[in-house]
Amino acid sequence: MKINLRKTTELPLILKGLEENAAVFIKVSGRISYKTLIASSEYMKSGNKRIHLDISHTFGIDNIPEKCFENCIDLKMMDLPLKIREIGERAFCASGLNEIIIPERVVRFYSGCFFECSFLEKVQITGDVFFYEFDYTRKEGPFESCKSLKEAILPAKLYKIGARMFASCTSLEKINIPEKLSVFEFGAFMNCEELQNIKVGKDVIIIDDYAFSGCSGDITVDKENRKYSSYEGMLFDKGQERLLSVPAGRTSVTIPESVKIIEAGAFSDCRKIKEITIPNTVNEIECGAFYGCSQLENIHLPENIEVIESGLFNGCINLKNINLPEKIKLIEAGVFYNCTKLENILIPESVEEVGESVFEGCINLEKIEIPKKIKYLRKNFFKGCKKLEKIHIPGSVKKFGHNIFEACISLKKVQLSENIRRISKYAFKDCVDIEEINLHEKIRKIRDGAFLGCINLKNINLPGKVTRISNYTFCGCKNLEQISVPENLITIGKHAFEGCSSLKEIEIPGHVIRIEKSAFKNCTSLKIVRIPESVRVIEENAFEGCDSLEIVYVPSSIKRCGNIKGMVKYNRKKVLIKQSL
Repeated sequence: MKINLRKTTELPLILKGLEENAAVFIKVSGRISYKTLIASSEYMKSGNKRIHLDISHTFGIDNIPEKCFENCIDLKMMDLPLKIREIGERAFCASGLNEIIIPERVVRFYSGCFFECSFLEKVQITGDVFFYEFDYTRKEGPFESCKSLKEAILPAKLYKIGARMFASCTSLEKINIPEKLSVFEFGAFMNCEELQNIKVGKDVIIIDDYAFSGCSGDITVDKENRKYSSYEGMLFDKGQERLLSVPAGRTSVTIPESVKIIEAGAFSDCRKIKEITIPNTVNEIECGAFYGCSQLENIHLPENIEVIESGLFNGCINLKNINLPEKIKLIEAGVFYNCTKLENILIPESVEEVGESVFEGCINLEKIEIPKKIKYLRKNFFKGCKKLEKIHIPGSVKKFGHNIFEACISLKKVQLSENIRRISKYAFKDCVDIEEINLHEKIRKIRDGAFLGCINLKNINLPGKVTRISNYTFCGCKNLEQISVPENLITIGKHAFEGCSSLKEIEIPGHVIRIEKSAFKNCTSLKIVRIPESVRVIEENAFEGCDSLEIVYVPSSIKRCGNIKGMVKYNRKKVLIKQSL
């Protein structure tokens, strides 16, 4: 069915009146407004129509507004207005477009304008110059994740392919790279798995990190290029001292001895690679160089490496063995993140500093020794190390970050450094095998949720200098039977003992001033509570769900008490609330 429409304001009504499974070509001419475009888009989201919309001969707008046709799954083709200059952020995101031609006057793309157009197979950009600017670490490239895109036709005078322009276009096979192109920005073709025979022309002066990471095809550089070169399909600087990119289809690579630096993401998403030979001439390996090398099992690092940069082996899920050179001083964040087959590793005594999440997700890591020069173990350091059974924290360590042992479900024994003064937030959260932990007397603070979900923790003695049991500290410790509370305690925080269903009694010291909301909620074995004269505030539902509670001694000193009956509401039997003498 064909419809010629001269009264543009009727477009929404025409679209609204289409029957299910309709296939229609609508040609619109005349002045059109943004209001009409946006109203029309609401009737192209059913998923049961095929619409070809031609608005190429309309006027009155100079851009396609952001999110204008987002999720318009019925929109299969669109002829854009010839005079528009911009396509807004996510303008056609997740639409049903099969093909698009970008008019000559378009000079600006905004982030994600065609993001996740999963039916888009062909793109043609006719203008000589276009550009866009956005935070590529947080937002998507213009054609990113167009999984069906097979062909992209670029204008002859194009000078730059922008950041993440075609990232994750996993079916992209064919693209004409203009001879005068000068710049490939960050991740321009990242994870374009089917892209073959990438040609870098003589005028290219900038190739940013991850520009070709995950592309299986060889890279060929024009011999007249003054900045870059290629060897055996790999991308190097001109002197071949820096390795920039390796085709993702390789199963093994021997790096030339001329190389001194392996750049960021050089082997990123080389999912087939099993063997990498690195010469001792290499003295620096940049962040994420081996990211996602999921088949890599063993690797030998050169002796001159002093820094293991962030995310170096992130996602190397089959990595089992690795040597760390004796000169290493720093291991940065997330180096072995999700290396799920890593069982044992020796960290050299030369290491002085470590980043966060270094071994997070290493579910098979069983044993590790922490060097004696390290002073700070950062957050999430061993998070999710499910087979780690014991750990000795040396005297050099003065503090550790939050969630450091979270979900270490086999951890039974932790020996803390005498120099540690506080237990960080959620430090032992969900360490379900810990039955007992020795907290030395120098510890002054135990932060929120430190032992949250430690369901087998039975006994614990809190150090004498602790003045606050923080929020959620022992929440969910359902087997906790005995706890020694320090005399200097001032506050019992929110949900501090919630769900401690085996706790039968607790002696609240005489210095406690405040018992916060739901502090003893669902302590179903608790029978008698004596609240000392020092307490001034008891928040709402402090003893809610304490089904065995028989007597609560409430002192006259209390100035604010959140509904004394509400403290024990939902109990199955009557509770005697007595005024303390």
